[in-house]
Amino acid sequence: MCLYVCPIGQTKLNFEDLLAPLTGQSDNLEPLKKSTKVLTSSKSKALSAPLPQRTQDRLDREAAYEQTKREVDKWQATMKQIKEVWSSVRGLPNTERRGAGRAS
Repeated sequence: MCLYVCPIGQTKLNFEDLLAPLTGQSDNLEPLKKSTKVLTSSKSKALSAPLPQRTQDRLDREAAYEQTKREVDKWQATMKQIKEVWSSVRGLPNTERRGAGRAS
């Protein structure tokens, strides 16, 4: 079992400290070091705490509603045409409609 002890006087543990024991073991360490540079850059900010579940659920519902609304709006013109066709078919006299769908 391997324990890692922080150097004396250093209170923060960084990625380089964790990767130091692996330097001689693998050539695949370089891509890992490059990917950790993004995490250790000074530009990165601390993450905020997650929202309460109730608030997150409300925001999820609002987003889902907006997405659904956009999808329905795409089909509105098509549905309007279908309704117009059906209303014109229903407006035909019974004699014309009677044999249209049946084979004699």
